[in-house]
Amino acid sequence: MISDEEIKKTIGSIMKQIRVEKGLTQDQVAAKLKCDRTNIVQYETKGISGVHTILNFCEVMGILPGEFFARFSMQLSGGSVLLSPTRLKERLEQGCKELCAQEGIRCNISITINTPARS
Repeated sequence: MISDEEIKKTIGSIMKQIRVEKGLTQDQVAAKLKCDRTNIVQYETKGISGVHTILNFCEVMGILPGEFFARFSMQLSGGSVLLSPTRLKERLEQGCKELCAQEGIRCNISITINTPARS
């Protein structure tokens, strides 16, 4: 089982990857999120577990939450999806539901995974 600490650090690592890909500084992201740069440093090094912060981050970075969580899944599996598409879908949906529940948000999440046709 993956520890809470590993999950938080993975989320922080993904936040940093996205920030760097977008060519933004920690100060610029902090301004977009209306928080202090020290918060961004903490998010990127120690991670976060709040769904609100993840969703706000996705919004200001211009990415869909699904992309964020796909990266999360890929990073936890060592860069390759080791799960079947069905199992990956189940784990992503469950993870999203758990994050929403932690924040007291009612949600109905459905993820569709399209696999390429085999020739």
